[in-house]
Amino acid sequence: MQVDYIQEIHDLLYSDIVTPEALLDNLRQEAYERISYSKSSRGIVCELDAVVASGRRVTYRYSFDRNEFLQTVEKLDGSSVEPFFNRKVKLEKTVRKALNAQSTELEQFALFT
Repeated sequence: MQVDYIQEIHDLLYSDIVTPEALLDNLRQEAYERISYSKSSRGIVCELDAVVASGRRVTYRYSFDRNEFLQTVEKLDGSSVEPFFNRKVKLEKTVRKALNAQSTELEQFALFT
């Protein structure tokens, strides 16, 4: 169990998860209509326009840091913004889960000693 958490923490710290270049492949899928890239003070922002199952047009915004590591993914639907992924939040939650799992394992071990 701990090994899974360790691998996930490692990936969140050292893996790009997806690259700006890899997002171009989405245009091959019928639902995606447009992709645009821009620079910000923090890195690269990629916006993908898509048509979802309901027929509405939405935009998926991918934000990358200067090392091109994915930081956040948001779905923009009209005036609403729905967060899909946040690297910092995911890392914090995974570390907490790992520490809780470790604490539980130590408690179980103590019962048998």
